[in-house]
Amino acid sequence: MSELLDDHLEGKSVSIDSPTRTALLEASKWAKFLAIVGFVMVGLATVIGVGGLLFTGVSGLDGGAMLSIGMAVAYLIMIAIYFFPLLYMFRFSKQIRIGVENDNQDAVNSAFVNLKSYFKFLGILILILLILYALMFVLGVGGGLLGIMGGI
Repeated sequence: MSELLDDHLEGKSVSIDSPTRTALLEASKWAKFLAIVGFVMVGLATVIGVGGLLFTGVSGLDGGAMLSIGMAVAYLIMIAIYFFPLLYMFRFSKQIRIGVENDNQDAVNSAFVNLKSYFKFLGILILILLILYALMFVLGVGGGLLGIMGGI
């Protein structure tokens, strides 16, 4: 399918007019702002997560501490997952600005590849979360039904 699309588009080009340039440059600024704020939040959250691990390790390893360690590790995993969309957004911001300001087609192409990666990553993440939510719902309903049946 991709080859058919490539053959169909070969020789065609899209131009970026003045309103589109303005919109892309503004989008670049907002994407950069959001990415930088996100990176700062990831950094702070990482410090908190690592601090939680260190604090828990000092307090001893009873049952509550093991739960805290598990939660801190899950927290750090979520932070690591959140990092990648921010990276794609930041790269989009940087490349689209370079491409639009310098009429650099390679930079514009790179920007849109990063934008595609951003949306693809978030789309896959949302699908995974929807599957997990559905699984939790099914297990919750099943557990509830077993509880009701066991109570009869």
